[in-house]
Amino acid sequence: MAADAKYLLSLVTHEAEVSYRGEADLHEHLICCRKNPDHTTFFPVDDFTIQHLPERYRDPDLFDLVKVTSDITVRVAVDYTDESRPEFYPGTNVPYPFFETIGKKLLRTGTGRVWDVRKLTNEDEVCCPCKACQSSETPTKTWGQINVITATHVVFSVSEAKRSTCRLGFNSKGCEYVEVEGVGKDGSDIFADRYLLTCVTHDVELVDRLRKSVDLYNDLCFKVFKKYYNTKDEDRLTIIVSHPHGCSKQISLGEWTAKYEVSRGTTKYSYTACTCPGSSGAPVYTLGRSGWRWMYSHVHSGAASDVNFSGLGWES
Repeated sequence: MAADAKYLLSLVTHEAEVSYRGEADLHEHLICCRKNPDHTTFFPVDDFTIQHLPERYRDPDLFDLVKVTSDITVRVAVDYTDESRPEFYPGTNVPYPFFETIGKKLLRTGTGRVWDVRKLTNEDEVCCPCKACQSSETPTKTWGQINVITATHVVFSVSEAKRSTCRLGFNSKGCEYVEVEGVGKDGSDIFADRYLLTCVTHDVELVDRLRKSVDLYNDLCFKVFKKYYNTKDEDRLTIIVSHPHGCSKQISLGEWTAKYEVSRGTTKYSYTACTCPGSSGAPVYTLGRSGWRWMYSHVHSGAASDVNFSGLGWES
């Protein structure tokens, strides 16, 4: 159905998680969740098997796609709210998330997906822009850039990006994970609710692993897209990988319920796949529809009373 982007904003409440006591409160938020008590409709990523997919969709390529999507899904955390956040979405009377928290100390968490990586070496003659290197007389010239797509209401500006981290491999409570530092942005869109966050790391082996995962994701995404394209109207399977409440990574399955055409090639979806606070920015995969323009794919944006909503994304 055709719809106006500004009108759609009024339907949705954001799903970033907020903690005024930092990491310590996140597990408590998980336990006390009212939206999805016990979180029984989420699957821990390490426990997910092909049998968890609906019988019709127990396709090895689709299963591999879900697993590699999990590999490149990250938890995003920000401890700062920029004063440049508007009170309302431009041109509307719809309140913009977190304007009221400007100047307050809090931790905001969401989810993101690595969409590209780049490894730099001495030959590039570009110093790492991380905080440690910026204050060092001998900054490293061998480092990696990790580009993450998330929601603009999770990370709004370069100032917020510089106070953000992305946690990779956070698959279970107590597991080992890696955190990388946010330094800036490749782009953002307040109405699409899409932010391209740039992170850095000195771990070039991590960058090499992510490069392989991103390439595999792109290949599988296109392969599965072609396989289900002709049945995309009847195959409404929707898959989300996210970090509910800023805790370990989970997979949820459902169906999309409505497609909103905002402009040519730009759409927004509602769906039944479960989400919670902390899921904002998570990759939203719709079978037979997701597969093109990987940089501009749909991310989870928020929830209404009975369904959840993506931001705007491109599709062919």
